[in-house]
Amino acid sequence: MPNHGSVRPFRKSNWAYFWLGIVFSCSLAGSSFGGITGVEVVPILPTTNDSIKIIVSGYFGDGCWSVSDNSMVQDEDVFRVNVWATDVWEPGNYCPLVIIPYQFHYNIGMLDASSYRVEVTEHHSSLRDPWPNWESISFSVLDALPDLAVGIIFISPSSPMVGERVTIQAIITNIGSAPAGGICLRHCLDGSWANDGCLFILLGPGESISFETSLSDLSTGYHYVSMCANTQNDCNTYNNCGEISFVVDSIPNVPDSPSASTVAPCSDSSYTITWGSVYGATYYNLYENGDTVYAGSDTSIAFSHSLGSYCYTVEACNDFGCSDQSGSRCVTIMQVPEPPIGPIYPRDTVCGAQPIAISWVAYSDATFYNLYLDGHFICSVTNTSYVFNAPGPGEYCFRVSACNNCGCSPLSITICIVVILPPSIPDTLYCNHDTVDAGESYMVSWDPVNGASSYELYENGIKLYEGGGTDTAVIHTEENNYYYTLAVCNVCGCSDTSNSLVVTVLGPTVVEGINSPSLPRESALSQNYPNPFNPETRIEFSLPRASHVTIEVYNTLGQKVRSLVSGRLSAGYKAVTWDSKDDRGVKVSSGIYLYRIVADDFIESKKMILLK
Repeated sequence: MPNHGSVRPFRKSNWAYFWLGIVFSCSLAGSSFGGITGVEVVPILPTTNDSIKIIVSGYFGDGCWSVSDNSMVQDEDVFRVNVWATDVWEPGNYCPLVIIPYQFHYNIGMLDASSYRVEVTEHHSSLRDPWPNWESISFSVLDALPDLAVGIIFISPSSPMVGERVTIQAIITNIGSAPAGGICLRHCLDGSWANDGCLFILLGPGESISFETSLSDLSTGYHYVSMCANTQNDCNTYNNCGEISFVVDSIPNVPDSPSASTVAPCSDSSYTITWGSVYGATYYNLYENGDTVYAGSDTSIAFSHSLGSYCYTVEACNDFGCSDQSGSRCVTIMQVPEPPIGPIYPRDTVCGAQPIAISWVAYSDATFYNLYLDGHFICSVTNTSYVFNAPGPGEYCFRVSACNNCGCSPLSITICIVVILPPSIPDTLYCNHDTVDAGESYMVSWDPVNGASSYELYENGIKLYEGGGTDTAVIHTEENNYYYTLAVCNVCGCSDTSNSLVVTVLGPTVVEGINSPSLPRESALSQNYPNPFNPETRIEFSLPRASHVTIEVYNTLGQKVRSLVSGRLSAGYKAVTWDSKDDRGVKVSSGIYLYRIVADDFIESKKMILLK
């Protein structure tokens, strides 16, 4: 806020007077138990334009007192206020030592110009203090103060510069018929008013005063000064104002960057450079690539140039000097770019749905690039790279065109990227036999998986096969359970292994020949021994001639449990032992089992009991 000099009032008449409208008739009344502490009229100097309020305050000195009621009535020019208080003290009672205050507000509104009186009576209902307290006050209501006339004479100096003190002088005259007063100074810069100070000087009818003040530390710009007279001692109510304006000069501010009518002309072209006017500037200097090309008061200049880049700055000047140069505005006259080199990507195969960042070499005249995928436009970018998120596996081919406002180049070379997904876990392994005898060959196979380049087959956790086939032959001579899992591989790596396939290889069943001097006359099947048994039992049978023989064990549900013999045997007395295991090599539970022989056309079954 500006600093102000001293105020020097000079009266042009020999008299002026001050008036105070409130007269207190006596001191405030009370007793040792309390009393009336205040009677106020608000505002202190009421006029016919004011809404008037009466405020009555008091207190009582202990907790036995309380205010039971209050009222106010107007009797012509007298306002009577009654306050009723009750004291509950009795002999022998104790009253708390506390202050019981009260305050009542009575809004009486606007009054005619006259003299008035307020009478307050505090009535007591008390054994200790039955006598009332009373108080009164007188006040007057005046007619609203008349207007004051203001005439601003001059400011000095008339064209101030930054840092100079500005003196303002005005004549204030009371043009009414009653006393009036109040002078305020308001100062405005850039559309904002500020109350810079008030002086309350009472002037009689027809009396004038010469009022002088000053402003300092003013910034450059267009200033307004308002000298106002008011009827109240504040700077918010103005009855009459006089104004004067003046300019504080300095070197102009820096202009904004100039603009061009066309951003990027193509081939030989004409265009216009324009800039905004600056307050206080009388002329401008325009620079092209650092050289002065114009000095004058215009704010736009036309140019015509061939291919090239041209940068413009401007400075604002007056008699005090020139501002700094503005920011630069460049105009580039271009041609259609050449095709960019690229696009470039370090690999031609990408594993999985990962972002593909392709790039190309920038061309000096290009301002943006059009990117094409599989011959279709997908987007424009201003940098020389693009990240593409492939929606799925497949081949994606990219080309790029360099562009500016003059057009776009032919398309670049094509780069193709193949996106493949990591292989999925295979579903199922197969075997042509769940159970085989030792030394018997079996085939482990699987379905082909899309996208696979090879397979890895594991037997009991050890890699058994690696290649592009979908099956492999296996043979084992030892009794065991063999667990097979499969992983699918491609350039992205190998999948997790599949669920296990179990193949049981049974140990060889030994058919024992029983020595005898003669061959049996007929085929026969003997009862096993021992029976019941645990864990082994011996089964004997006889063949009168060489035959193809099968001996199998069944449970009582008719389900085959174990194949003991399957093959061609010579004639003679034979025996085979069952170890109470099934074809998977697992011990069976206790119970009744059937064993059955088929030798050519001879068929016979017997029961046996496994008892654990």
